[in-house]
Formats: sequence, C-alpha cells, structure tokens
Amino acid sequence: MQLQNAARLVALTIGVVLLVILISSYNFGGAIRALVQLKSVYFLTAILAFIAYTLLRYLPWAYIMRRVRIRMGILHSFLMMQAYFNLAMLPLIYQFISLKHLSRFKKNAHLFSGSIIISTGLTGFLGLVFMALFASFFVSVFIPYVIALAIVLYLSMSFLGRDRFVGRVISFIRSLNRRFKSKLIHAGLGYLENIRKTGAFLSQKDILVETASYFPLLICENLFVYFLLLAFDQQVSLFSVIFFFSLADMIGLLSLLPLSLGSLDLSFIAFMTIIGVPGVIGLSVILIYRLFMNIILPLFGYGCLVSLDFLTRENLIRQ
Repeated sequence: MQLQNAARLVALTIGVVLLVILISSYNFGGAIRALVQLKSVYFLTAILAFIAYTLLRYLPWAYIMRRVRIRMGILHSFLMMQAYFNLAMLPLIYQFISLKHLSRFKKNAHLFSGSIIISTGLTGFLGLVFMALFASFFVSVFIPYVIALAIVLYLSMSFLGRDRFVGRVISFIRSLNRRFKSKLIHAGLGYLENIRKTGAFLSQKDILVETASYFPLLICENLFVYFLLLAFDQQVSLFSVIFFFSLADMIGLLSLLPLSLGSLDLSFIAFMTIIGVPGVIGLSVILIYRLFMNIILPLFGYGCLVSLDFLTRENLIRQ
C-alpha cells in the first residue's frame, strides 16, 4: 500500500510539473479572458455533445454486464455505470466502491471488478486507436503508423484472450510460487486465476463488439471539443480534431499519469497549433474540457454513488 501511495504521489508530481510547464508556456491570463468571447450557440451545442457522451457510455457497460451475466434493473445499472466511470478519474478505490453494489445481483460479484476494468481499459484504448485510424484517412497524416498500431494492438488483445495462453501464464506463475514462496506472487496468482474465471480475457467477438460500442461516445467526445473550437471562432476540420485529439488522448493514457494530467493537455495544445489554432485558444479549450470531464463528471458520479447507497438501503428496509 505504501508503494502504491508513493507511486501515485510521484505520478501526481510529474503531472503537476507538466501543468506548470503548460501554464508558463502559454498566456494563461489570455486563455481565461478568451472564455468571455465564446459564441453561445456553439457552446450550447458542445454541451449537448457532452451530455450525449455521458449517456452513451452506458453502451460498453451494458455489453460487459450482459457478458458476465449480471442482471440488474436499468436504473441501478445506469447509476453504477456513472459512478464507476466518473469516479474512475479519482483514485482506483472509488471504482471498487461503486462495484460493491454488484453483490446484490450476482454471487461473488467482487471477482467481476477485474473483468470490467480489463475490458473497459483495453477496448476503450483500442476504440481510440480505431477512431484515429478512421480520421487519418481524411487528414492524410501518419496513416501507415496508425494502421500498424491498430493491427498490433488488436492481434495482441486477441492473443492474450486465448485460454491456452492464459493457462500457460498461470502455470508459469504457479511454478514461480512453488519455487520462491512469495506472498506477492501467491496473491497475484490467486487474482489471475479468479480473473480467468470471470472471462475477463476477451474473445475476438468481445473485442470487436466492445470496441464498436465505444465509437458513439468517442464521436460525441470529439464533437464536444470540435464545437468548443467553433465557439472560439476556430474553423478547423472535424476529422483533424478527431485525429489529433485521439492521439493526445492516447498519449495521456500511455503516460499513466492521474487524469492524464499535463500529458493530455500539452499534447492537445501542441497538436492544435499544427492545424493553426493559437496556443492560447487551445489552452482555453482544454480548461473547459477539464472543467466538464474532471470536475462536473466526478461530482455527478459521486451523486450517482450516493443514489445507489440510498436505493440499497430502501430495498433492505422493504425486505
């Protein structure tokens, strides 16, 4: 636990340093002043895209719940999804707090938390890659590299999903456990065996369906950014925004920094300058993006978590 806290502190420090670099590199005061120049029509359209993005995140969640055979009411499922995804931006413990409610719908449901985390993480990232690949054909940028990345990532996920491969990995770890008798290896072995039981390692069908289920929400997220740029009177290509924002999002995820802090922001602004957007406007857009994604959504997720607790207590009282 101390090691995890230390790693989280180091990652957070790196993110803060990147943010300081970001603020010092661009006119932060000018970015704030630019907010009053927003065109209300485009800004309202951006908010509608943001709302659609928030609602459409239910699609991959619903497929995962169906695949692991957890049946619950639509209201419970939607609230749990919002709590899980929105609080996932906070320390990892909040994900498991939201998933604790699964125990009301399936025996030993805590085992399925790993399945959900692995599924959403891998297919969500693959969805970003395919989104960038789609847009790259219209902006004619780095097409061969994105194709190669998509193929390698898809084949890797398909290979990891094969039961025979997983069995060999477990057998290897089991032999290490017998040799070294390490508590850490023993705990990891038990977790991996439990994850295998939940079907977290995806089949090719699961990869395709779950990745496809991410496309509508990713499109809405990109539209949110696109309409924010239009609100600042930046006439840019939609496909350019999709391509470069997807790349910035991937860089942020690969950085493993909390909330992609600093890495996403710097990458996005740098990419926007490539297509002619002033750095100060790029900073204004990313500030609004952070406000909605990292402040408003977690608050909404916490409200959904409280609602789940309330519904649970109400059902227990009735029983």
